[in-house]
Parts: sequence; structure tokens; C-alpha cells
Amino acid sequence: MAFRGVPFAQPPVGDRRFAPPQPLSAPRAGDEPLDATAYRSNCVQAMGEGAWTSVNGTAYFTGIGSWPGLNGSMSEDCLYLNVFAPSKRMTAGRKLPVLFFIFGGGNYVGGAADLQLDGLQSVAETHDAVVITANYRLGLFGWLGGWQMRTLDPRGSSGNLGMLDQRAALRWANANAAAFGGDPQRLLLFGESQGAAATSLHLLSPDSRGLFTRAAMQSGAFVSWASKSMAAAQSNFDWLVGAAGCPHTPPPPPEEAEPGSAAAAAAAAAAAASNVIRCLRALPAYELQRLANHAGALGMPYQDGWLNSSYAATRDGVEVPLDIDAALRGDGGGGEGGFGVAAVPIMLGSDRSEGVAFCSSCRTCEDYLDMTISFSQYRRWAARNFPPPWAADVLAEYTVEQFTPFFAASHAVGDLVVRCPTRRAARVLTGPPPPPPPPPSPPPGVVEEEEEEEAEADASSAPRLQNSSGRCGRGNGSSPCAVFLYSFEHAPISFKLTDGGPCAPGAQGAFHGSEIPFVFHVNDFFMTPPERRLADATWRYWRNFAYSGDPSAAPPWSKADPKTASLIKWPAYTNKTEANLVLNAAPGGEIHVQNQADGPPVYIPRCGVWDRYYAAGQPPPANEADADAEATTDAVDAREKWLMAARRLGEPDDDWERTRATALWRGRRRAAFDVPHEPWEPETHDEL
Repeated sequence: MAFRGVPFAQPPVGDRRFAPPQPLSAPRAGDEPLDATAYRSNCVQAMGEGAWTSVNGTAYFTGIGSWPGLNGSMSEDCLYLNVFAPSKRMTAGRKLPVLFFIFGGGNYVGGAADLQLDGLQSVAETHDAVVITANYRLGLFGWLGGWQMRTLDPRGSSGNLGMLDQRAALRWANANAAAFGGDPQRLLLFGESQGAAATSLHLLSPDSRGLFTRAAMQSGAFVSWASKSMAAAQSNFDWLVGAAGCPHTPPPPPEEAEPGSAAAAAAAAAAAASNVIRCLRALPAYELQRLANHAGALGMPYQDGWLNSSYAATRDGVEVPLDIDAALRGDGGGGEGGFGVAAVPIMLGSDRSEGVAFCSSCRTCEDYLDMTISFSQYRRWAARNFPPPWAADVLAEYTVEQFTPFFAASHAVGDLVVRCPTRRAARVLTGPPPPPPPPPSPPPGVVEEEEEEEAEADASSAPRLQNSSGRCGRGNGSSPCAVFLYSFEHAPISFKLTDGGPCAPGAQGAFHGSEIPFVFHVNDFFMTPPERRLADATWRYWRNFAYSGDPSAAPPWSKADPKTASLIKWPAYTNKTEANLVLNAAPGGEIHVQNQADGPPVYIPRCGVWDRYYAAGQPPPANEADADAEATTDAVDAREKWLMAARRLGEPDDDWERTRATALWRGRRRAAFDVPHEPWEPETHDEL
């Protein structure tokens, strides 16, 4: 059964724009039954082709949006969720696990109506889980921070309305899961990309504690781009005020001001804040979104990069008190309600070729040849984006003997942005982290000291511990809080494409987000038989984890299911074993466990350079944009209509000649193979 378009808060329109989500009014006798047969509008976001219309005073955008596979229109009236559940006559009174998903898209695109997130097929596969997907406000409407915004929240939070929406939907799920056969005590909160980053923040937030009992993060666990500083948020707020033609507001008075003058100044500041918010609320939604669409060209100061996101959550001291690194270090303080990792079982992982999405416009069959650069371009790229000596380290770790120049660059970025932070989080969560890898020529005595510290770390490498405050984190207590790590390595082959057919092989590998159809068991993408088997297993691992907190421990009623019985055991991660589950459908590389005893696991070989990079406190890479801003904007607009590329089994991304031969076979021999390029630079606006 599918219940689509279920409201969980009042529409955030009019005076509720920029305000925390407001609870729904209690139903009254005589109310019409809710029509839950169709998706409702997605939240306002980057626009493609289409037009705005007004219905009962609320603006709706219809047409082609910027996010692939997204159903329906977009509007500020968007706080709706979808519930997918088996028929009660098939569940025999069982209390089913609940899987609550937060979609990704950089907090500025996406929606719960995404075709990939249709939980009906997940539920139909095993008939023993409830799947919930929910919208949350995006872009300027959900993540705009500034001191002026504090006046709208009783707690003084600013810049995190989207996170408050997510929590409101979680509260709805807790209150109503049982009506659909679900057990709120077996609720998995999980997300992908920015949704995984949001899950990290809910794990850290005392206000989200108790609303979920397991957490899973796909390609975004405890990443630095999960949040931005209050100063960065304020700079973007001030930019928007100027770009929108609203009155400038002076900063609030300093705390050390004289009491009398401070009170007067505070009153004046509050009045000014009210005026500017009134101005922003008076603007049509499409006018605000138009400014957001052209924010780069209009000079918004804090923009997207590899390690930062303009619409990330704001470290406002209330909703998000600390950055991720400080929280993982345990700087949140002890005691009940402290800002530490919630004591729930955790699953986290990433895709093998994460960096392709951050480095290339290659999203369609026609564009995949753009993934060709020369070695000299690769060297110039490294020199521009990383300060010495890190450029040399990147070139030494990601060599053209292992990869084509493009894939060397993209793997470097993927490891920096997603894969190595994922592994780093797993190590911190499961015990005192070992010291960063030593430099090539350490001073005398350093190696011996580090070996001793490694031994201490190994001795305490049982599944993560919690203390009485109910938090997982470094150095805490005595009860297990298990962590499970995975690496998704399958390159999707035959996903259905709206342009009518399969692409040429050799495109992207296991790219950012490629695991989603396998997690949701979405068969409409025309998977091959090996891919269907991978989807069968992946869905069941996630279902098991939601039920028991252990992806290998299935619900008792499912043990007769041969597909469940055939799952290999997924061991918990420890610093000593570094065990992770490899998810693949390629011949010879099917699902298997990899750990230290089998050789360096997939996460280890090149993470040393990034562990040293973070430990040295290096600034984010330059992540330079193209010189021609208009050309970049046009390219970004075109890329927003991406379709997932397909490729054959095997790993041609690691074979330069094979990729070149494929390109020639396609009859698209371009100048890329014959003449020097202009210096190549990574794009800055791909979604996180």
C-alpha cells in the first residue's frame, strides 16, 4: 500500500515562511478524508523549464525541474511525506521495522517524490517493512541563516529550518508508524549524500535523540560539508538582502555594551530584523528562487565547493553547536543532553567512484568523453587545488599507472570529500583513533611511539561504547554500540534511460548515489539478473539493520526466505580488523567481506594522505571554477538534467586504453585525443 502526500506540518507559506514548522490542527468531525493517492508538490528549488501558476494564493511551479526523476510540481506548500507499507492481512500482527529516508541534493534540490525512492517496490519485495520518505525545505527557504532569523525561533536557532522539518516528520513517524504496522522502537533513520550529512547531525543533536533507534549514512557520514559557520551564513543572508532590494539591517549590539544603550540598540535591531524579514516574505517565491539560481553570478559570497556547501546547516550554537570534527573529538561536553553521537547502532559507507560526480559534467551518454584529460592537465589541476606539499602527495598516491588522469583526479576528490571521512568516522566511533600516518621520513622515535599507540587502539577496538548520557563517542563507557561499514563497488549497467536505450559502456563506475536503486530495490531501472540479486541482498541488509541493529540478524519471520538465508554475515567494524562489506555484482567480485587479514581494505590504501591533510589543519582545496562564469552556468544548467549513465561489468575506469577504445568505437573521436586541452578544472556546483 502507498499513502502519498500526507501532511506532517502546516504549509510554510505567508507569515510561516522562514518560521519553524508548525503542527497540524487536530482533525475535526466532518473533515473530508485525506486523498493520499498522489505525490504532493516538492519544495521550491533550482528551476528548469516551466512556469509558475497561482492556486488559492500559493505559487506552484510546473514543468521540468532540475532534479532527475522528480515527480510533480514545486511549491512552498511542500511539507508532505509518503508512507509505503504492506497490507496488514499479510503481516499477521507483526511489528515491522520502519525505514525513514532523508534524500540528498545539497539541500537545494531533490524531493521525496523521486522515482528512485518509491518504497512500494521495497515493501513488495519482502512485505515486512514500512518505508517513509519526507520533504523538507530547500535552499534559501530552508537553510538561510543570519542573526535576524533568530527572532523567528523561540530557541534562537538560525539557518536550520530544513533540519527542523526533518525532525517534525520524524515525530510524525514515531506517532503514526503503528497505524501502518510499524514499530517506532525499530526505526532506522538513513539518508544519502546531504541526507547522510543530515543524519549525522541528528545523531549529534540532543533534540533528535529518541526519535530513531538505528542510523545509516550513505556517502556523507560525518563530513565537514555537513555544516557551515554562522559567519558564512550571515554573509549569504546579507547578500540576499541586498540582491532582493530589502532594507539593510545593522548588526545587533555587542554583549559588552552599556545596559541602557544595549537595550535601545537591541530594540532597534529587532525592529530592523522584523522589517527585513517582512520584505523577504513579501517577495514571490519565484523571485527568491531566481536569485538563488544565479547566486554565483550575482556574487553570493559563500558558495559550493568540495568541502563546503552554501546551503549546509548553520552552526548557530543552538541546533548545531559544533562542527563535525569537534563533535567526533568529544568537544561537546559530557552529561545528559550533551552534543555527542547518539548511542544507536550505525551503518555507514560510500561508493567506489564518488569523485566522478564532483569533477565532471559526465552525466549522460553523450558527455562521457568529457572524462578525458592529459597527464599535464592532471598535474596542473593538482598544483592549483592543493598547497605544497599536498599536490605532490596527490600525484604520488593517485598515479597514472593505476588510473587514467581523469580517474586519478576524481578518486582523489572522492577520497577527500566522502570515502576517507567515512572511514575516519568509523575509526573514531569504534575506539580511540590511532594517530595519523607518519610522514615519509619521521624523526627518530616517532614510529615506535605510534606503534605503541596503535596497539592501545587495537586493544580497545570492540564495537563502540556508550556512557550513561546515551551517547556513542570517543572514550565512553561500557555498552556496545556497533558500527557497520560498507563499500558499494558495482558500476550500474542497464538502468532505464528516458532517452530510449543503454549508453555505451565505460562511463562512471560506482558513482555518487548509484547504490540508491539497490537499497530501495527499484526494478524499473531494468536491472540485469546479477544486479537484481545485488538489490535483493542490499534491501535485505538494510531491512535487517532496521529491525535488529545488525544487518545480518533478520526478523524471525523472514528466516524461511531463501534470499535472506543466503546473506553472508556482515561483521561489525573494529579498528583492528577494519572489516567492511563490499557490495558488487561483477563476476568474481560479488558481495564479500574484506578486512586487514585479506590485504589492505578498500578504504585504506590512499586515506593516509587525507588523514595527514586534516591533521595538519589545511584549508579546503581551492576547487577553482572555470574562468568563463557564463559558460560554467550554462554547463551546470545542462547537467541538472542528467540521466544515470550505464556501463558494462568490469572496471574500464581504471584502464586508459580500454576507455579510449570504447570512445573510438562510439564514433566520437574528439580533439581530446589529438590536441592539448585548455587547463582542466573541477566544477564547483555539482550536488553534494
